[in-house]
Amino acid sequence: MRSVLKKTMNNIIQEIEKLNKDSRTVKTAHFLAFQKKQKIHRILGICIITINVIVLSPLLEILTLKNIVFVIKILSIISASLAAAQTFFNYQKEIELHLSAGEAYANIYRQSRFLLAQYTDKLIGEDDFLKDSQALLKDYLNANNIYKTCVPSNKEYSEAVKSNEKRTQ
Repeated sequence: MRSVLKKTMNNIIQEIEKLNKDSRTVKTAHFLAFQKKQKIHRILGICIITINVIVLSPLLEILTLKNIVFVIKILSIISASLAAAQTFFNYQKEIELHLSAGEAYANIYRQSRFLLAQYTDKLIGEDDFLKDSQALLKDYLNANNIYKTCVPSNKEYSEAVKSNEKRTQ
């Protein structure tokens, strides 16, 4: 009976180790997505502001271009288009969602590391380990459900895997 329990615990330990690795990867992918979207949001914002400043400044009048009205209209259309794209893609909301998701998975990652350390160092018994493992799995599944509309791209996920492998070495 004891060998069956030991084998079962080994399986559970492996599952928690997998959950630890998965939560670390997903955490990293969300933080990469956060950084990417924040960068795009800032670039669009800076372009919009710069174009609007140029349109509203006397700079264009000083240049005395023949087609100054045409240039102003084109710049205004570009600025409005960038602002529309920024609004349509709702970068600010996605930035906040990826940051929240990253923090949720980071918390699961830290808890799983600590749980494995406690069990390995025999600071908690099998019953507590099982109970805490189940709670951790529930947290992970809950985070998956909460952030299902906020999924990092395959590229961000691949970059996260590579980044974590590099840090582990």
